[in-house]
Amino acid sequence: MDETILLDAYVFISYDIADSVEVDELRLALENVGIMVCPDIPSNWSQDDRTTETKGAISDSTVALLCLSEARLARTKSFQHLESVLLVTSLRERQDGQPWLIPVRFDDCQVPDIDLGAGRLLSKMDAIKLFGSDKDVNLAELVRIVQSIVSQAKRRYARDGLRRKIQDPPGLLLRFYVPSGRLYAAETTRLVSMFRDWLSGGRQISVRYGMHQTQAGTVHEFYADHYKDMVDLRVEFRDFAGFLELCATNPEKAAKQLAQTGLSPAASADVVARYGREMRRLSIDLQYEREQRILTIRRNLDSELLDTATHPEQVRHLVEARIPMPTALSPMSPLAYSAQPMGIPLALTINQQVINAVESQIIQNVEGTINLGPTAKELFDLIARFGGHEVAALRVAAQELEDPGTRPPDRLRAGERLKAFIWQLGTSVQAATISMLQSYIEKKMHIT
Repeated sequence: MDETILLDAYVFISYDIADSVEVDELRLALENVGIMVCPDIPSNWSQDDRTTETKGAISDSTVALLCLSEARLARTKSFQHLESVLLVTSLRERQDGQPWLIPVRFDDCQVPDIDLGAGRLLSKMDAIKLFGSDKDVNLAELVRIVQSIVSQAKRRYARDGLRRKIQDPPGLLLRFYVPSGRLYAAETTRLVSMFRDWLSGGRQISVRYGMHQTQAGTVHEFYADHYKDMVDLRVEFRDFAGFLELCATNPEKAAKQLAQTGLSPAASADVVARYGREMRRLSIDLQYEREQRILTIRRNLDSELLDTATHPEQVRHLVEARIPMPTALSPMSPLAYSAQPMGIPLALTINQQVINAVESQIIQNVEGTINLGPTAKELFDLIARFGGHEVAALRVAAQELEDPGTRPPDRLRAGERLKAFIWQLGTSVQAATISMLQSYIEKKMHIT
């Protein structure tokens, strides 16, 4: 099999900020039929970094839409002029003969006579007219054309055995999902706040943080404010955890470590003292949260198992064995939490009704609001077995796919990431299972 990695089929849209409303409508129309659109590249990046990222996004795109308007053409200097040059350069370099560049007009502007090479002019191409009385009809036709090109590209990828990789939004450093009601969810949010403070203060890394909440869960996102800040935040998380441990166990060493970043001894000591207090407070809250959750589960089970001959101590043991112990010296454990396997001592004989009741309560009170069906559980199992270094990203994708409140672009990207993962399993899984999971994912993607 060819080991070349290609980005999954997606559309690059070049547009002027004055046309943002029209582009949002176009983007939504494409995403509603399952077509991925390249996220915008941060405008606050340096010219060189933005150019590099844009050039790569254009080169790897399956379709490029060059959106024109009087506002865009009237600008004497803008980044969109460079985008036009990059689009034309990429068009000239393409040798596959596949349709790629499509001009779009948002108003009655004049399409410029840009030389596309081989005797072609942009003005001679049929620009899609997205304004006036025919706007809706033309938009539907544009979506149909793009959908056809993307479908053909995906078939080529499958035919040639090319591995697929989903493009993340530019600058994305870390993304994780916490289901609502999950054990230690509130404490996780506090740790994230401390981590952000550590990045900006202790590490001088400029990041942009975003949080999106639904009824079912919360997505936490970290983006690099600048290209130079593209670092591995999972490594930074581990360093941060180690620093917090020092703050709690060896404040003097922690202060010396912090002073090496350029902070004064007094400022370093102040930061260490503040983090140490927060860690002690967090440790108490974690323990209290665990005890409260155990009491809630046991109270629910007492009512549910009232008519069974089950000893309370048996129930207590089962519940406590399934609730992970919080540790102040492992402050990132809530982020990586997974339920403990059901452990039953040989000396205990417990009927299946009790085991099922405990398992149900654990799912409701510990795992959070997303309760997985059989197919979803099978998907999570395959991710754990075959996900490799992509396990974390794939789990987030699966959780977002299960969340009915996930934003459409995020749902689409999550579904495509999971489809690519399933497709790459090959002979590791039965063909019937792959087919079932692909259908399940597409249904969850809400593609119309």
